[in-house]
Order: sequence, then structure tokens, then C-alpha cells
Amino acid sequence: MKSSNDKTRKILIVTIIVLLVLIVAMFMAFAAISYFSRSGRRVNNVKGGEELTLESSESEEPTESDDDFIVNNLPSKTVFAIYGVDKGEALSDVIIVASFDKIKNTINTISIPRDTYVEMSEKNREELREKGRRVPSGGMKINAVHSFAGKYGNEYLSRQIEEMLDIHIDYYFEVNLESFDKIVDAVGGIEIDVPTNMYYRDPTQNLYINIKKGPQIMDGKTAQGFVRFRQYFTGDIQRIEMQKLFLRALMEKITSTETFLSNLPELVKIFIENTETNMTIRDAVEYAPYIKNISLEKLTMETLPGDGNTPYNIDKAKARTLVNKLFFDVKDYSESETETE
Repeated sequence: MKSSNDKTRKILIVTIIVLLVLIVAMFMAFAAISYFSRSGRRVNNVKGGEELTLESSESEEPTESDDDFIVNNLPSKTVFAIYGVDKGEALSDVIIVASFDKIKNTINTISIPRDTYVEMSEKNREELREKGRRVPSGGMKINAVHSFAGKYGNEYLSRQIEEMLDIHIDYYFEVNLESFDKIVDAVGGIEIDVPTNMYYRDPTQNLYINIKKGPQIMDGKTAQGFVRFRQYFTGDIQRIEMQKLFLRALMEKITSTETFLSNLPELVKIFIENTETNMTIRDAVEYAPYIKNISLEKLTMETLPGDGNTPYNIDKAKARTLVNKLFFDVKDYSESETETE
């Protein structure tokens, strides 16, 4: 019989792999939570929040099968959002919504350009004003919703996305840029073939990007510049494509490294200190048995369709088709007709 530690390590490894693919956010939290909950240690589930513990019970003890130690009634699909915030944790520079299908073991993601134009509902405006927040009456870029909502940023940004895409977000994960740097350094850097020279200076953000074209191994600081650079002809759209390129390279690095386990304690610590989520410990542990079957081949990454301008106006018809396809398995009529022909 495998030891409890062996089983814990197995779940942690596969959990971390998935997390790092998704802008190093969601499933790494699973890993940290699984590790601490099953060892009986305390963990801050929400950054700056109260300490939570998971009391042991017979039903939560591992059995012969890794898949059998948890009995749960998870929905077939779970929708989560990942927010990468700037140094001041105000603007959300990275916004990704994803659907995890526990039956197919797939993850479908949609990146939302930070410049996407949105109009906050009057109900949400009034609620925020009652909470003492100053919210403008007109429209705004979606990354500003987090800023205007302040400490309620994750909640109201999630609401805005739900209304815009007509979906329900089960969980959100906020990761700041400091953790991004540390994660990349912890795995020994990421190899990227940079498609073009990247140069940008913004002293107000203490942001200096100077990356040469060609293959290279990036440390955390360089990688952050790579995913934040946006001086392209198509602006944020091309930046999202570079983020996808980086995430796939990160996935390849994690799945191929033989020394990853030695970095595990450091990675867990990074996420505990730098990730904020509304997922509870018990919620996270329930997902662990499903994670090991997810691979790069089962990951789909798309971008919310729009006009490419700033502000970015989404194409509602195409967006609806994309959401239906990736989140609800509903094919577009024209697509089905083409396949039949």
C-alpha cells in the first residue's frame, strides 16, 4: 500500500501542474490547501483573513485508491476566474475565466482583454457607493472595475464578467505580480523563443522591459516583462497571445523537470502568502482526485472576440458562440452544418 505521504505528493504534483498553466493561480491553491489540510496544519485560506483548519475525520482518510478517499457531489463543470493584479493590487492586468469539466478532464479558458469596455449595472454601482466607494456613472475598462471596488474588487469584477458573458463564476483566484516572479524563479526559469524585440519604460509603474528577440531562459523579472509587454500593432490582443505562449512553455517546464518536488515547499509558501480566493479548504480538497488526468492536450485557450480597439468592444454574437462552445458544449449552428457537409 502506498504511504499517505506518497499519495499526498502525487496529488500535489498534478495539482500544481494545472495551476501553473492557468496563470499560476487556481490549482496551486489546491495543492497548498490539500497539503496543509491533510497534514492537520493551519492555513490562511484568504489573504489577510482568519486562520482555518480542516478537522480530520474517517471519511477524509486516504484509502487504497487515490480516487476513493473523497466522496463528493461536484457539479460536472466548475467555472472559475483568475485575476492577475498589479503591484498596488488595484488594476487587474490579467483576466481569465475557465471551465473545468470533471467528466472529460478538460479545461477551457477565455482571456478577457484588460481594455474591454463595460458598463456597471446601477445595482452594483449603488451597492458600492453604499460601501463608501466612488464609482463613475459612465462606462469603463474592465480592469478598472477591480480598482473602483477596492477591497470588494474580486466580488464585483466577478459579477461584471457574469453579467457580460451570462455565466456563473463559482470561484475566483487573485494572484499578485510578486508571486508571479517568485514562481518562475522557483522552477529555475522558463525557456521562451521571443518572436520580437521588446522595449518599454514606465517609471510610474517601476516597469522596465528590454528583451531581445530569440530563444532564452527567462527569470521571474524578465518573464513578467514578457507577459506585460503590449507595444504591438494589435495591442492587448497580441499580448494575450504571448501570455498563452508563456503558459505553454511553463507547462512544459513543470511536467518535464525532475527536481520539482524539491521546490514544492517554497511554491506552497508563495501561494499561501500571495493568493486570495473565495474557495474554502473543503471545496479545494474535493477536486484533488480529478486533477491528475488533466494534460496540455486537454487545455483550450481562447480570447474574447472583439474589434481590437481601445477601449475593446466585444463582438457579442461571437462571444456568445464561444462561451456556448467552451463552457456549455453547445455548437454553433453554422459549425454543425459545415461538419455535416
